[in-house]
Amino acid sequence: MSFQLSMGEIKSVGNQVALTGNGDYRIETTGEWDGVLLLQKSIDGGHTWLTKRAVISKNDRNVVIVNSELSKCQLRVIASEWRGGSCDVVMQFTE
Repeated sequence: MSFQLSMGEIKSVGNQVALTGNGDYRIETTGEWDGVLLLQKSIDGGHTWLTKRAVISKNDRNVVIVNSELSKCQLRVIASEWRGGSCDVVMQFTE
């Protein structure tokens, strides 16, 4: 079993944190931020992305997302709208 970790800070539209792997994953956001984050998945090396979930915060929301992927893929959390603040994102994959 291997463990993969990616961390980053989102502060504007287009900022993202990404990770490649399969198996169980956990994504956690922290901070005080106002915007929309998308959890997206790609199975073609990042050429196309499918939005799996949207998280909206008005300086009042953080989330923990736990799920799994059977096949190897790329996951990313990307800001699609941003009005202010800073969001720290931690992504973990175990294979």
